[in-house]
Amino acid sequence: MAFTNEQLERYSRHIILKEIGVKGQKRIKAARVVVCGAGSLGSSVIQYLAAAGVGTIKVIDDNDVSLADVSSQVLHSSRDVNRPKVASVKDKVRNINKSIEFEAENVRLNADNIAELIDGYDLVIDCTDNYKARYMINDACALFDIPLVFASIYQYEGRVGIFNHNGGPCLRCLYPEPPEPGLVPTCAEGGTISPLAGIIGSIQANEALKLIIGIGDHLDGKLLTFDSLYLSSRILNVKKDSKCPHL
Repeated sequence: MAFTNEQLERYSRHIILKEIGVKGQKRIKAARVVVCGAGSLGSSVIQYLAAAGVGTIKVIDDNDVSLADVSSQVLHSSRDVNRPKVASVKDKVRNINKSIEFEAENVRLNADNIAELIDGYDLVIDCTDNYKARYMINDACALFDIPLVFASIYQYEGRVGIFNHNGGPCLRCLYPEPPEPGLVPTCAEGGTISPLAGIIGSIQANEALKLIIGIGDHLDGKLLTFDSLYLSSRILNVKKDSKCPHL
């Protein structure tokens, strides 16, 4: 897998890092990643993965851009209102890096299509905003043995963790069952400060790239909680649950 002179210049600030180098950048170029959700978290994740040179990025989202999205979903602008989010994102990725193979899936994830949509990919990044989707993605990743980079945001707080990696815990080891429908509001219902998605999404992208390259410490078996209102963070260790259905 060779790089053109333009690509060597584009990725030079990665390549000069001893932990990455040409070998690591080749791994990034060869990676196939699924991003579930093209909203607040997805906007940051997608743009950094594309800029880093991830070879294949599939984005799954069936929503259209609304005016309320524009304040925190930075890949979308006022001109994109009423357009499918995946179409808006595809245009932005093309402007960031034309060498990316971008796969737009304007569909809603469900039990019938998730296997086909994620099977054969190296990594799944959960940027959804509801518990039903999160647990479905987690269960599918556990079934197909695909590492999952999980995150969620609400008001001023965000969480990031890595599940289903190297025999580690899954989301159900942390929270065995999702809350009852309507019990916990989504970001659209409860609100969120706009920069929080950028902070948490950037951490997701950083964790994804480290997994792809195979460097550093990461959040496997851990959950990072960040409070943007009081600028505090903590890491919770997550152990495998002997009663987890995925053991």
